[in-house]
Amino acid sequence: MTSLLVERLRQVEQDPSLKQKDRWTQSSVFYRLRPIMIKNHITVTRRHITSRIKNICEEKLGKKREELGIIAADRAQLFFRGRWHDVGLDELPSLMKMGTDLLVIEKEGVAEVLSPFADKKGIALLNTRGFLTEYAAMLSSLSKQQGCNVAILTDFDVSGLLLARKVPDIYRIGIDFDTLEYLRLDSSEVEEDYTPDNNHIKPLEEIAVLECDDDLDEYLQFVSHKRIEIDSVIAKVGSKRFWDFLVNRINEKFPIRNYNRAITIPKQVLPTVLEELVELAAEKVASFLKPEYERITKELAQVYGFITVDIKEKEEEIVKRLKDKIESDKALKSFIKKIKDMKEEEFSIGNDVNCE
Repeated sequence: MTSLLVERLRQVEQDPSLKQKDRWTQSSVFYRLRPIMIKNHITVTRRHITSRIKNICEEKLGKKREELGIIAADRAQLFFRGRWHDVGLDELPSLMKMGTDLLVIEKEGVAEVLSPFADKKGIALLNTRGFLTEYAAMLSSLSKQQGCNVAILTDFDVSGLLLARKVPDIYRIGIDFDTLEYLRLDSSEVEEDYTPDNNHIKPLEEIAVLECDDDLDEYLQFVSHKRIEIDSVIAKVGSKRFWDFLVNRINEKFPIRNYNRAITIPKQVLPTVLEELVELAAEKVASFLKPEYERITKELAQVYGFITVDIKEKEEEIVKRLKDKIESDKALKSFIKKIKDMKEEEFSIGNDVNCE
């Protein structure tokens, strides 16, 4: 597998476009190894192969999977200003600029419950869908570097505590004993018995010893046989009261925030009369182009085979066709001339005005 990934890296370095035009999933690695394994009577599961890719890339090649054009199948989602965005490699540059604060949420469904409240504050919600994906971790780190306040909300159990430790220097907001005290809840109202995963509890025990973390020691005594889930607390106190608790905790930790990450300042604003003119022009043009629009629609509905150009080129071709139609029409020429005259007059006035 290492040899395969080394060769893949060599190919991508020679031709970076392979990361786009010949993307691999993690299963692609397995299926490329499969003939070799069959030939040599090696019985290894796909899950085992895919679980090793990240480590080999980082430890042996010093690269991230995406640098080899290998896309992880798991996807988190980010909610901000009324929209959900998939969190993938291509989306990171834009997503890392969203939200005054970023609240990473472990439990699927909880982000949906809290989204109406987050909308009003400019807070972004990162839904990890129950596990912290590589891209979600990268987004948290990049957002923090961009001046975003980052916090994580997890269940009060071993997996939730361990998840919070996977993001460097992240502020964890309950669920914990402080959460219960703030919300005036007794643990007996929301706790349940459970048996933790040994693969999760052992690393936490090691962290508690290495870091001499008394709080984690106390938590481990509880979560070794009980847990409290976010949903249980919300069911008890209601989503609004729970959200108020989150905002209070975030504001205590991060009293300052950059609202340029949530509020868009328009670079230009048109006077109402110009807005009306634009709307009038759009209505006239739409009415004039309606027959041509219908002709193009019919042409595209009955295409024999595939078009000879890329979709984007075809769209540019259609735009040019419509523009030519407008500019060649005698009836619209006078209307267009009036707009041109207004434009030239505006420039003339602008040159004479002291803008200070």
